[in-house]
Amino acid sequence: MAISTAGGLAPRGYFMPYRYAADAGRRVADGYPALVPFFDGAAGDFEAMLDALDGYGETLLGFDGPPPEPRWRQDWFPGLDGAVMYATVLDQRPNRIVEVGSGHSTRFMARAIRDGGFDCHLTAIDPAPRADIAALDILTRLRMKGFHLSIDDFGTGYSTMSQLNELPYSEMKLDQSFIRNCVRDAEARAIVESSIELGHKLGMKVVAEGIEKQEDWDLISDLRCDEGQGYFIARPMKAANIPDWLSHWNASLGRV
Repeated sequence: MAISTAGGLAPRGYFMPYRYAADAGRRVADGYPALVPFFDGAAGDFEAMLDALDGYGETLLGFDGPPPEPRWRQDWFPGLDGAVMYATVLDQRPNRIVEVGSGHSTRFMARAIRDGGFDCHLTAIDPAPRADIAALDILTRLRMKGFHLSIDDFGTGYSTMSQLNELPYSEMKLDQSFIRNCVRDAEARAIVESSIELGHKLGMKVVAEGIEKQEDWDLISDLRCDEGQGYFIARPMKAANIPDWLSHWNASLGRV
């Protein structure tokens, strides 16, 4: 169902994209241009969903844990995400939910199933260890549909050199453990520099994770990394704060 929805073959659910990074070469942030048409097209549905959430306000405010119950008053999981998941499951009453990954979102959906009193099989699939993914042609089909695929945390765990050779990635994300030390550690810098060069030779965009200081940002710019991502660029923020952040960031060109 997820591949069918994400690939545009036959919508059978909901698909959420991942987070944002800033351009390290031009030192500017371009907003979310690829997503704007989708957001504009779904504006009416989104407004209707927000209106529907009002009916669940008191219920959501009463969620206070402990695990495995959901908790509304916390700062590690967006409340709007939890509210939408809870309301969508209650309203749609699906007989099956497949979630890639698991966490606080799973708690909201499980609570909705219980509160709704209907039969639903909830399956949460943890991305690791991503076994046998190379045997599938799904990623190739997504790339042919125009989707860009990232290999996350490159250099650690299951993000290996063999995956670069076997799977159709368009973006390489360098693990923050290398970025964190590369300003003062010659070996870490060599790994980062070589990885950037490798990614470019393979025709991929390269993103450095874990940019937390000015010196990190300056270094990846000097090494011609395409984009950077981390708290130096932006911390998680509400949608209403994005325009002000974009204006400030582009005015300073990554200098604070």
